[in-house]
Amino acid sequence: MSSRHIPTISFGAALLTNLNIMIGVGIFVNTAPLIKEAGALSPLSYLIVGFLMLPLILAINKLMTKHKGGNFYTFGAENLSPTWGFLSVWSYFVGKLASCSLMIHFFSSLMQKLIPSLNIFSTIWLDLLVILFLTLLNCLNTRIGTLIQLLIFIVKISPIIFIILGGFYIFDFTSFQDTSSSNAINNLLPTISFVVYAFTGFEATCSLSSCIKNPEKNGPRAILIAFFIVVMLTILYQFCSFVIAGNSLSKAASFTDAFAILAKGFSSNFIIQNKIGYFLQITAAISALGAAYGVFYSNNRNLYSLAQEGHIFFSRYFMHLNQNHIPWLSVLVQAFGCILYLLFTRGNNIPLQQMSAVGCTLAYFISCIGLVKHGIRRNFIGLLGLISAGLLLLFSLSSAIQTSTFALALYCALLLSGLLMFHKV
Repeated sequence: MSSRHIPTISFGAALLTNLNIMIGVGIFVNTAPLIKEAGALSPLSYLIVGFLMLPLILAINKLMTKHKGGNFYTFGAENLSPTWGFLSVWSYFVGKLASCSLMIHFFSSLMQKLIPSLNIFSTIWLDLLVILFLTLLNCLNTRIGTLIQLLIFIVKISPIIFIILGGFYIFDFTSFQDTSSSNAINNLLPTISFVVYAFTGFEATCSLSSCIKNPEKNGPRAILIAFFIVVMLTILYQFCSFVIAGNSLSKAASFTDAFAILAKGFSSNFIIQNKIGYFLQITAAISALGAAYGVFYSNNRNLYSLAQEGHIFFSRYFMHLNQNHIPWLSVLVQAFGCILYLLFTRGNNIPLQQMSAVGCTLAYFISCIGLVKHGIRRNFIGLLGLISAGLLLLFSLSSAIQTSTFALALYCALLLSGLLMFHKV
C-alpha cells in the first residue's frame, strides 16, 4: 500500500545516479563533431557551458535546501501554484522519457555493430528487450539498484580514464601549434549546442529527494559534486582525444569511426587497434545502458509524486508499492512511454534530443521563477539561475523549431494532454 515506508538511499547512491545519467551518450557522440568545428579549442566548449549552467545548478541547490525532500513539483507548487508545479514535473517526466529512449536505441544500435549476428533482428525489437530488462531491474530493491549503478559506473568511467591517461602519456605540445587560428575561435560558439545535452541529468537528485537521507543536505551536495566531476572529466576527455588523434577526428562520419581513429592514435599495430576499438565501443554501449538505467531509476518517482498529489488519472493505484517498495505502475507507464517514443520516432536522435532538451529546460525555468518570486534583490542566485534557465529554454526551442518541428509538435501534444488530465481529475 502507499502508506508503506519507502527505504532511503544514501548520498553515495544519489551521487552515482547523477553521474550515471550525465556520463552517458553525449560525451562520446560529441568527440568528433566538437573537433571538426573548433579543433584543439573544443575542450573549451565544456568549460563555457559549465559556467553558463553553474548559476542554474546553484539555484536548484538553493531550492532543495529550502524545500526539504522537495522536487520539481514542490518548487513550482509551493512558490507559484499547483498548476505550475504539475507543468514542471510533467514536462520533465516527458522530456526524460525521450532522453531515455535515445540512450536505449544508441545501446541497441551499437550492439548490432559489435555483434553482427544481432542484425537479423530489427533495432526496435532489441530496444523493446532492453526496455523489458530495465523495467524488471527497476522493480527490484533500491539497494540492488545502487549496486547496479556502481557496477555500471565503474565500467562506463573506464574508457574515459583510458583516454585521459593515454592522452597525458603521449602528450606532444606540437599538436597545439594552430589552436589560436581565427577559424577555430569563430567556430567555438556553435559547438555549445552539442554540449548542453551532455550536461543534462545533474538534477536527477530532485526526482529522488524524498528517498534520500537528509535530502536538504545530501541532495544539493550530490548535484554540485556530480556536476563538477562531469565538467572536469569532459574537458579532460576532449583535450586528450585531440592529443591522441588530432584533427583526424574531424573526418569521422560517426561515433564508431571516432573510436577507430582514437584506436589508431594509440598504436600502429592492427591487432592492438582492433582490441582498443572494441574496448571503447563496448564500454560506450554499457555507458549508454547505464545512463538509461539511471533515468529509469529516478524518473518514475516524478509520476509517483504527481499521484501522491492526486493530479493524474487513477492516482490511488499509482501509489501502490510492490514488495520492494517500488511504485511499479509508474515504472510500467515509463516503459510504455519509451516504447511509444521509439515507435513514433524510429529511434531518430534529433527529435528525441529536442524533446528532452525542451522538457528539461522548461522544468528548470519554472523552478527558477518560483525561487525569484521571493525577492529579486535578496535572491541574486535565483535571478542568475533564471537568466541561465531562460537562455537554455530559448536555445532549445529555437533549435527544435529549426531542426525538428515534428518533435516540438509531439512534445506540445503530450504537454497539453497532461494539462488536460490535470484539470479533469
